[in-house]
Amino acid sequence: VRYFGGIKLGSGGLIRAYSKATNEALNVASISQYVPMNTYELVCNYEDFDKISYLIEKYDGNIINKKFEVRVTLVFSINEEKLKELEAKYQSQLHLKEIRKDKV
Repeated sequence: VRYFGGIKLGSGGLIRAYSKATNEALNVASISQYVPMNTYELVCNYEDFDKISYLIEKYDGNIINKKFEVRVTLVFSINEEKLKELEAKYQSQLHLKEIRKDKV
């Protein structure tokens, strides 16, 4: 015996209740695209921090953590293809350490 909102349901009522709930969930659901992201650590000088932060966001990366010590350490995630574009333009300025692959 199943109850829905305090009402005893038979098999037909149970089917209708679950069907309605499923349809409502599907109506509000959206489709999203999975984009594999790798996580990197980058250490830079304070004077380069704003520029590098801007570039990470420009290339659809996400800054996960910032640590300000003698130098700035950024942990960020970015799609591998976008990272290749970024490195092609700013190769001499970027020294990255890969932390994780396809985990974000």
